[in-house]
Amino acid sequence: MTEILQKILLAKDNRANMRKTFSAKKKISISFSLNIASYPKTNKNISQFFNLILTDLKNFLLANKIFIDNNSEINIIDEAGNFFMAIVKNKDITYSEIKQITEEFEENHKLGRFIDVDITDEDGKNVSSHKKKLCYFCNEKPAIVCMREKTHSYSELQTFTLKKINEYLFLENKNKTTKELSAIALKSILYEVSLSPKPGLVNFYNSGSHTDMNYYTFLNSSSALSQYFTKFAELGYGFNEDLSKAISKIRIIGLQAEKDMFAATNNINTQKGIIFLMGIALFSASYVFYKDVNFTISNFQETVKKVCKDIVKNELQNLKVYKTHGEKCFEKFGLKGAGARLEVELAFPTVVNFALPVLEKFFKENKKEEIELALRKTLLAIISENNDSNILYRKGEDALEKLKKISKDAFIDDKKYDKVCKFCIKENISPGGSADLLAVSLFLHSIKKIKNEF
Repeated sequence: MTEILQKILLAKDNRANMRKTFSAKKKISISFSLNIASYPKTNKNISQFFNLILTDLKNFLLANKIFIDNNSEINIIDEAGNFFMAIVKNKDITYSEIKQITEEFEENHKLGRFIDVDITDEDGKNVSSHKKKLCYFCNEKPAIVCMREKTHSYSELQTFTLKKINEYLFLENKNKTTKELSAIALKSILYEVSLSPKPGLVNFYNSGSHTDMNYYTFLNSSSALSQYFTKFAELGYGFNEDLSKAISKIRIIGLQAEKDMFAATNNINTQKGIIFLMGIALFSASYVFYKDVNFTISNFQETVKKVCKDIVKNELQNLKVYKTHGEKCFEKFGLKGAGARLEVELAFPTVVNFALPVLEKFFKENKKEEIELALRKTLLAIISENNDSNILYRKGEDALEKLKKISKDAFIDDKKYDKVCKFCIKENISPGGSADLLAVSLFLHSIKKIKNEF
């Protein structure tokens, strides 16, 4: 123990010498370290926590017009733990003013008790506020008193510290992951609606086979839904119940989203299908990131299957009265008319088996023409295989099979795409279910690029 203490003291002496180097230049310096009880003073999680707080601190300083000299930065790990120090560039601010600002940072941060931001003046003297910080463990006595009286054991302090740090890291990672997933979901549905022209579907140039909505109706709807994408993802990240119980919770969020969608579109159903499909996709993807930082399509599909197990049986086969279009379609066409429910029960087979390979081959996010080609090819691949219940319900099997065939031909020969568009207008059909699957395909294609940092 004495040897360890000597190493810690030596590390602190080295830090003091670094401060002297800065003060020799007649510069104010700022340093940052953590209050970590016991030994070792750092590990993987503590370092991650340190780096997160350091980013917060730099942003806070910048927001308060305190500029640090990037060339002077020292960021090291020694026996005393993680340590950062840099010169303050400002010449129009006093060290006492800087100290006041950094104290505000400590006091307002969630784990401010674990943070030490010190200011050294131009003469190398430590700037003190003379405030006695309370002990972060008992929150009763000043920390210096508890330390001198050895009120708490090192084991207690270390366990408490690591628990708080791990909780903080979890929440930070959840916030980062769910925000990124929801942003990708919104981007995916905007890419889908922006593909123009599209067969029978609303696009930038026209409303396809629809008379009650247009491109801007979809923008209004998408904007209203964006907040719910985050809620779907937040539900998945940290979900610790049996996955079979998730579907009802996903639906609660979905019903709230539908209400806001109708409010934004004057009661036009623009995206009810995508709320259901993207809600399940967001929940499941977020759950995979929560359980395993290495996101894979197989892990995603395994999660979806557990969430949506027996959904066709429970919500379609066992029904006595058929009311919705989807339910009536199943009553008439059986599994072929099971639509989105069958797609999720089987864990998005159309997306995984037909759409994603096309996106992998064609999608290059560089030029507008390249993006449109990839989206068009993927949509045709989906239409060619998908038993779209929107078409089955309105036009029956013959129209569906005809559309699937000419879409397959157009996938091979780009010149035949216009034929698909004209067919949908002539027959007054809109493959809305396929468009929803295109959005989910884009979502899955994009999230494979996410790398979890924690």
